[in-house]
Amino acid sequence: MDMTIDEFYKQLSNVYETGSPEAVELYLNDRLKEASHGCDMCFEPMEITVSNELGSFYRGMGQFDKSAEFFEIAKRLVFVHIGDKTVQYATVLNNLAGTYRLAGKYEEAADLFNESALIYSTTIGKDNSYYCSILNNLALVYQDMKEYGKAEEMLTDALKSSRTLENSAMDVAITYSNLGALYLEMGDYTRAEEDLRESVDIYEQLDTNHQVHLASVYNSLGILYYKQSKLEEAKEAYQQALKLTLYHYGKNHEYEILCRNIAAIEEAVRNA
Repeated sequence: MDMTIDEFYKQLSNVYETGSPEAVELYLNDRLKEASHGCDMCFEPMEITVSNELGSFYRGMGQFDKSAEFFEIAKRLVFVHIGDKTVQYATVLNNLAGTYRLAGKYEEAADLFNESALIYSTTIGKDNSYYCSILNNLALVYQDMKEYGKAEEMLTDALKSSRTLENSAMDVAITYSNLGALYLEMGDYTRAEEDLRESVDIYEQLDTNHQVHLASVYNSLGILYYKQSKLEEAKEAYQQALKLTLYHYGKNHEYEILCRNIAAIEEAVRNA
């Protein structure tokens, strides 16, 4: 097909900015039809790219079966045309594992994250953002499994590693966010707020396109303040998360949850 991958991402960004999940889904499926040749031996890099984006889109919409389906397509294409001992393959495994984690398939997710980490370490080493991402993702799985000690260890290692890398501000921000969310779940509200605020400070120094995960930080702050009965602060944090979610993802599953959380706070304030 004539469209370059850079052009694809530019158009995709414009479609996301419409705030319409239906438009994004239609755009991605149309691009996949254009890129697909209907045979495993006909290699089109755009097919891998679009399949990955569809996997991410459906994951954001909470449609985990569809998300896994498209990540599996990307995985098969990378395996056939690029190889299974490559950064590209490790990245697809990482993406698929992320979907399994959100779907509650923690053991499968941990296995894929560990496989991805091994490939990264034997191809590009451990001093890079890819490996830091895996440590963060493994920490999330361990947190889901209530293995808080392992989760904290992964995040501490990720923070140490990311601080030594060039242009690593976003990796550091993500790790602080995950540490804050971990401490929040553990009931350590002081450390949670410190790390979440540190994450916000770093994100706000980045341009808008690099703030895609900032919504989750504000969401965690909203939860933290709500647990402390600081309703106005909680509402403000949720509203920031809502605005960022709408900008980056449209009215997806997380957007609906945030709307309900804000409505619940407003009702609590009225009844106070």
